[in-house]
Amino acid sequence: MSERVALKIMQCPTCGGSLKAENNTEVITCVYCGNSIVPVAEATQAVQKENVGGSFSGVLKVEGIKTSSSALAYMEQFFEDYDWEAFAYAQNFSVAEIDKLADSLKMSSADDKNTWLVCFKAIYVPYVHKVEGCKHVLDSVIKEYKKDNPDAYSKFDAYKRIAAMIVGAKNTIVEKLEKNVANAAKYGASPEEISQLNSDVEKVKKLIDIEVFSSVESIPEIRTFIDEKNARIADELAAQGIDAKSEYARAKMLIIEKQYVEALNVLLSLNGYLDSPQLIEEIDKYFLISDVLEIEGKLYVFSGSGLLKLYPVVNGRIAKKPLIKKIKKIISNHADVLYYLNKKNKLKKYNLSTNTEEKIYKKKVFDKSIFAYDRRIFILANPKGDYDSQDNNLIELDLITGAVKTILNNVGSVISFTNGKLVYNAYNGFTNIFNVDTLEVTEIRAKNVTIEGFSGNYVVYTQMAPNNYNKNLYIKALASDEAEKLIEPNIFSFCTCIAGKLFYYVGNSRNKSLININRDGTGRREWPLYISTVLFEQGGWIYFIRKAGYNSILCRARIDGSKFSVIAADIEEFIEIKNGYLYYINFDSALVKVRMDGSNLQELCDDVEKVLAVKEDKIIFISIDDRIKNDDKNIVAFTKLVKSIYAVDFSGGGKIKLAYDIGEAKKYDENTVYFFAAKRISSSYDSADDGCKILYSMDVETNATQALFEIDSEKSGCYVATCVYGSYDCPEVWTLRRFRDDVLASTWYGRAFIHLYYAISPTIVKWFGHTEWFKNMWQGKLDRMVENLQSQGVESTPYQDKNWK
Repeated sequence: MSERVALKIMQCPTCGGSLKAENNTEVITCVYCGNSIVPVAEATQAVQKENVGGSFSGVLKVEGIKTSSSALAYMEQFFEDYDWEAFAYAQNFSVAEIDKLADSLKMSSADDKNTWLVCFKAIYVPYVHKVEGCKHVLDSVIKEYKKDNPDAYSKFDAYKRIAAMIVGAKNTIVEKLEKNVANAAKYGASPEEISQLNSDVEKVKKLIDIEVFSSVESIPEIRTFIDEKNARIADELAAQGIDAKSEYARAKMLIIEKQYVEALNVLLSLNGYLDSPQLIEEIDKYFLISDVLEIEGKLYVFSGSGLLKLYPVVNGRIAKKPLIKKIKKIISNHADVLYYLNKKNKLKKYNLSTNTEEKIYKKKVFDKSIFAYDRRIFILANPKGDYDSQDNNLIELDLITGAVKTILNNVGSVISFTNGKLVYNAYNGFTNIFNVDTLEVTEIRAKNVTIEGFSGNYVVYTQMAPNNYNKNLYIKALASDEAEKLIEPNIFSFCTCIAGKLFYYVGNSRNKSLININRDGTGRREWPLYISTVLFEQGGWIYFIRKAGYNSILCRARIDGSKFSVIAADIEEFIEIKNGYLYYINFDSALVKVRMDGSNLQELCDDVEKVLAVKEDKIIFISIDDRIKNDDKNIVAFTKLVKSIYAVDFSGGGKIKLAYDIGEAKKYDENTVYFFAAKRISSSYDSADDGCKILYSMDVETNATQALFEIDSEKSGCYVATCVYGSYDCPEVWTLRRFRDDVLASTWYGRAFIHLYYAISPTIVKWFGHTEWFKNMWQGKLDRMVENLQSQGVESTPYQDKNWK
C-alpha cells in the first residue's frame, strides 16, 4: 500500500475534479482534464464520494432541474444514454441519480402529474431493463460455457443473484407502480396517460418469470449442448475403437481404488466426455503454501535447509520418517506422481501411492528456466553439465509418460516463455522464438531486440534506436518468410496487445501519450495524457488508469477512443472483475466496488491487506488488526503485524472475523482458503509462541474453520530471532536471514554452524521462549548485530529464503 502522507484536498478550477496534493506550492496535474494547477494554501472541497461515472467532476446534475416537465425530459435522455448492460449486475432496481430527482420533485411539486410520471418511470424503466439484463446475463452464461470459458460459472453466480432479486421484488414493484398511477390520476393525468401507465403495469405483471436454476448444467440450453457434445465425443472415440461409456465407468472405479495416475490417463483420453474435465482437475490438483504440499487430498510437509525432505501427514501428525530426501526443487506433478530435481540437478519422479522413486534423465539440468505448458515441462539442460555454456538444449518432460526428449539445440539463454512460445538468445547473438507445438523457429535478425508480446500469429518487438529511451516498434509474422514491419520509430515504451491492436507510449517518463494502432500500421489513435496502466478490454471498452502525483482515476473508453468516462477515483490497486463489478483498493487501503459504468460506487471495508476471494454474496479478505512496535533507542519500527481474516457481504455489511492473528494465507480453490496461525501459550499480543504453527482450512461458503495439523517450527530457521521480534517476516529477521544465506552459508564452517544452530535452538526456544528474561537477554545482542549488518548494506526488505547446501 502507499506510504501515508499528509495531504490536502483541492478542486480543479477547470473541471471541478477532486484532487489530493501535498501542502506545498509545487505544480500538480489534474488527472481528469490534464490541467496544470498551483495549489493554494488552504484546502478547499471535500472528497466527492458520489458517482463519478460519465463526468469528470463526479457531481450530480439533478439539483439544477426545477420543473417536473424538465425532469421528465432529462430522465428520458438520461435513460437513453445509460449503461444498462452494467446495470444488469447491480444489487438494486433503481438508479441513484433518478431516485434523487424523483424525491426532489415529490418535495417541491407533489401536486403535479408530471412528478408522478417521473416517479413511475423511475421504477418501471429500470425494472424492465433489469429483467431484460438478467436474460442477457443468462445468454452470456450459455455463450461462455459453449466456448469452454470458466467465466461462465462466475457469470452464472451473478445470474442466480439477479434472478432471485427479480422474482422476490416483483410484487413490491407492482404495488409501487400502481400507487404512482393513482397519484398521477389524482393530480390531472389524462385518460390516455393513465391508460398507458396501466398498460405498462400489466406488462410488468405479465413479464415471463425468471427461473433460478440450481447449477449451470441445469440450464436447458446447456443441458442440450452437453448432451449433444457428449454424443459427438462418444462417436469420435468409437471411431478410434474407444467405448466412451465403459472407459468413463472404468476411470470412476480407478478413482475409488485410488489408482489416480491410471484414472487420470483414462480421463485424458476421453477428450472432455461427461464431467471428465472436472474429474481431471480434482485428481491433478497441486497446491503449495509455505512449506506444505497438498496432492490428492493428502498433505505433506517440507523440512530442512538447502536440500529438503518431504514428510507425509498422517491423522493430523507429521510422520517422523521422510518419504523423499535431498529435494532441491519441486517441478510439478501428474496426479500423485511428483517430479523434482535432486541435489545433483537430476530429474526424478516419485509415486506417492506406491512410494517408488525413479530417475528419468541422466544428465544435469538447470534448476532455473523451467516452464510448464499443456502437461509438459520444458527445461534448459547442457550435455556437458557446463552451466556457463551458450550451447544448451531445451528438453521436454511429458508429465503423462515421464518421457524426456531434446526438442531444441543451441540455445543460449532463455528470456521468456509465453503460451507455448519460448524466447531465447541464440548462439549467433540473435533473438529467436521457438514454438514448442510446431517446433518452428522464428529468427529476429537484429541486435538489441526486446520481445514485447504476441498478437495472434505475430510477434511484437522493439529495438533500441539509438538508446534505451527511443525504440523502434516492429511486428513480424511467426514462422513466415514475410519481412518484419516497422510500426513506428522512436516510441518510449510498449504497453500491451489488446483486441488485435498494439498499445504503446510516445514521449518520455514525464510526459507520455498512449497510442493504439492496428497490426497493419493503420488506424493510429492518440489517447488522453497520463494513462499509466491499461487494464483490460471487455464488451468493446478499454479500461485503464490515469495517474499523476497522488491522484489516480479508473477510466474507460470505447476501443476507438470515443465515449471517454471516469469510473472511480483514488485507485491504489486494481483487484478483479466479478459479476459485473470492478473491485479495487483505494489510497486509504479500503476495498471498493463500482459498477462497470461508474455507478453504485461503495466502500466495503477498510484497512485491506489482501483480498482472498470474491464470492457470489461476500468477500473474504485479510486486514491488519494491530501493529506491534519496538521503540528501543528511540527508533520506532513495526516488528509484527497482527493480521486477521474477515468477510463482508456485497453491501459492505455483515462484517465478521473468521480467523485471528494469521500468518500466510492462500486461496486453495473457489470454496477453500488455507492459512497458518501460531500456537499461543497466552492470549496477549506480546507473548511468544512456542515455536509451533498450525495449518487451517476454511470453507468460504460456511465460514467453518478446521485445524489440519501442527508444524513444530517456523520455517526451520532463525528461531531465536523469531521469538525475540515476534515474527519470521519482519525487517530485523529479513536482515538476519540474508546474512545467513549470503554470508554464513557460503563457507563450510558457516554451514556447519547453521546446522548446529538448527539442532539446538528449537528446543531452547520451546523451553524458554515465553520468558521475559530470555527475550531481554537476546534483544540487545540481536539489535546490535542487525544494526551493524544494515550499516554494511544488508537490506531489511521482504525476503524469500534461498536454498543452500
